[in-house]
Amino acid sequence: MRFAIYEPEPVVCGPMVWASHLQTGFRRLGHDCDVVTFTRSGKARVAWTDPSRREGLHWRHVPPDVTARYRDAGEVLDGYDGVILNDARTVFQDRPALRGEAYLDPYLPDYVSVLGKTTTPFTFALHGNGYPPKELPFIERLLELRNFTGAPVTHSPLARLAAETSWGHLDWVTVPLPYDLRWKADSILPEDVQRRPVGITGRYSTTKGHHALAAVAGRGLLPEGVDVFLHGDAVVTRAPSPTLLTFEQLTQGLGLDGFRNPGSPTKPLRWTAHLPGDAAAVKYLGGYRDGLVVAAGLSLHVDLTAAGYSAGAMEFSQLEAIDAGRFQVSVESMWDPRFHGVTVPPVVVWPSDVVTTVDPATVSRLELIGAAVRGALELPLATWRESASHNRQIIRTVHAPDTIASAYVGALSAKI
Repeated sequence: MRFAIYEPEPVVCGPMVWASHLQTGFRRLGHDCDVVTFTRSGKARVAWTDPSRREGLHWRHVPPDVTARYRDAGEVLDGYDGVILNDARTVFQDRPALRGEAYLDPYLPDYVSVLGKTTTPFTFALHGNGYPPKELPFIERLLELRNFTGAPVTHSPLARLAAETSWGHLDWVTVPLPYDLRWKADSILPEDVQRRPVGITGRYSTTKGHHALAAVAGRGLLPEGVDVFLHGDAVVTRAPSPTLLTFEQLTQGLGLDGFRNPGSPTKPLRWTAHLPGDAAAVKYLGGYRDGLVVAAGLSLHVDLTAAGYSAGAMEFSQLEAIDAGRFQVSVESMWDPRFHGVTVPPVVVWPSDVVTTVDPATVSRLELIGAAVRGALELPLATWRESASHNRQIIRTVHAPDTIASAYVGALSAKI
């Protein structure tokens, strides 16, 4: 059979990684599967093929398998047996429709128009737990399409609960994220792994907690000599980049010496802030192409995603770090207890950089994070190696991409 993973607006985020792993699952089952998108011209955007044009979040590591004209969308999707919309929420197409500026139908998001042009059955995925009605202004129009199977797939149980409250009952399918281990054999951690930097990966934003880990280091809550690496691209708007706000808080708020690459305050430019009386530093290293490679350069991986943004399911940044064999420190809201790691209490919403470093309640949370990282770094290397092997086995059994792809086949089967 042939399946299409429909990506309306390629954006550097979890659903883009999800598409790659889910595609692997379909192919492992013996099906054909393409990542499909549409543009007005039918040509791939420059940022998908030219690394020098990659800025912010609107780029792709590799172009989609199929890029076609919007006007031909129905014919293209009719050539598949099932279509999977990568998320119920596509704000970059909802906003123009709210202004009456969408392409195919001025007052309807293009992804809804596209799916309405085909008779091929479709379903969609949910990834986080925050799907408030105001962020899904066209969800009812999506659900009303005649080729919607009525069986969406969620990778977070909390997403299903939020959706049921807003949209009524659907035949939900709940499964973990798909993940295909790239290091096929359990790696033996190098002897110096615990002397490498502590780091956080994923999209750089306040909700992900990059600035909180920076504040942990900036307040001297980590062992002497431990570097902190902050990885991840950030959205580019007219406002100062969130990466710049963190740098300014470390250098101006906490008094650290630092240097930021010259350029626009709106862009996520690399910077370094030196910790006082210490050879270590906090470094923002920008976006990356390969999360597995980035994670392999760390000692341990930290996840501080706010529970108000996402909870109840692991993130790809964590799974990539586990694939690399790295030890984990995570908020409880983003942790699966089947894995081995160290957890800290969840944070519903992370405040701004300034508030994070001065608010007593938030500072207490930073102290807990610092204690968790220190405790993890003090564990014997043998414990790290045992945890790495155990965690990779959990991915093999729980997150197998062919098992997850089978669930999507089932969600589409009612109309195939």
